[in-house]
Amino acid sequence: MTIPKRTPLEKLHEYASKRHINVYFDYCESSHMCCCGICGNNKSITINTRLVTSKEAELCTLAEEIGHLKTNSALPVDAYTDLTYFKSLILKNEQRATSFAARKIAPASRIKQAIKKGFKSVREIAIFCGVTEEFMAKVLAYYEGQQVGFLGGGGRLLDFEIAFIFEPI
Repeated sequence: MTIPKRTPLEKLHEYASKRHINVYFDYCESSHMCCCGICGNNKSITINTRLVTSKEAELCTLAEEIGHLKTNSALPVDAYTDLTYFKSLILKNEQRATSFAARKIAPASRIKQAIKKGFKSVREIAIFCGVTEEFMAKVLAYYEGQQVGFLGGGGRLLDFEIAFIFEPI
């Protein structure tokens, strides 16, 4: 009997479970985000199903929210209400979460495979890696900042047309 191969999403849920991170799904009309939080020893992530409507989006969202918890970059709720004070902290913490998520679900080695197979656009690489196009744009921008050479011979990553560069709030 062959055991079916687990999907990246199943592996990520297992990763969260082993680290005692509870994952909840909730439909929230008024919220424009998903969130994570720590209360004592309890870690949890709430995914807003109004915003996250595909398995690829769930994978990316879950990876970034776990990234917040693993890199100690979860923000207090009021951080999003006082943007003037917290703007740089929000950007820094979002980048830390994105870097964790990138390494977890879209490692540089996988992106290199996509490029070797002839995929050239952000969309094609995202599909190859099983993530959203928006997330892949953030990942490529992250790796560019890390000076990961994807194109060989000194080629630069941002030779790609990146449509959704992650911008500060």
